[in-house]
Amino acid sequence: MLCSLGVQALFEFVPQWAVAPSSLLSGLGSELHWTLFALEMLGMLLMNCVNVAVVVNYTSQCEMLVFYARTVKQRLQEKSIQLKDAMQELVEMRKSIGKLNGVLSKMTSLVILSFAEASIIGFCLLILNEVNDLLVWLYRALYVIIWMSILVQPLITAARMNATCERFHQIALEARVFGYQQCGIHDLDSFLNFLCNARLRVKLFEVPVRAGYLILVSVLVIFTVLLLFQTSVIGAPDLFF
Repeated sequence: MLCSLGVQALFEFVPQWAVAPSSLLSGLGSELHWTLFALEMLGMLLMNCVNVAVVVNYTSQCEMLVFYARTVKQRLQEKSIQLKDAMQELVEMRKSIGKLNGVLSKMTSLVILSFAEASIIGFCLLILNEVNDLLVWLYRALYVIIWMSILVQPLITAARMNATCERFHQIALEARVFGYQQCGIHDLDSFLNFLCNARLRVKLFEVPVRAGYLILVSVLVIFTVLLLFQTSVIGAPDLFF
């Protein structure tokens, strides 16, 4: 939040002809200019506070669920917990995941869309920058880095949570094959069937977040951007070659 405000403040020291040739504030007096700038910073502070609060809330809850899931997983691997107790723990975990996938997940998805838009616009402006000025390069580079860094946090945390939950299915299969304490086959089948229907998945955009999905989307975005640059849809024909 403070970094984004710092980047916006840096905008005031960048040559205006380099970033905003038709700025509405260029013809205003000094006092009015800085008054409007203060109002702009206040508005950005409020907006960033809301966005950061949503992301931090979602990420912190995901991290707590990851810690909780890893604790249950470790106890199952050590065979130090009864299957009935483990299923009760997983039921409580499913309730927490259901709450996380509610309003908070929808709010985080909207915030991610906003961050993604800012990151894409900032990246294109950085690539297409033709002004060899240190402040211009610093402003546009920091703009991309800040928004990208906060964009990936909820996605990575949600993917880690789902990866941890997927380990429960493997543990259930291993218990069905090699046995678990003094449990009978009926108890092991019940535990395996319970995990198959538990649906312990953290969602964003109503879609379970997986590391494979994130890698696939990242690769597609990179190749699409490279194709647009190579075909001169974005940028000059001799931008790279």
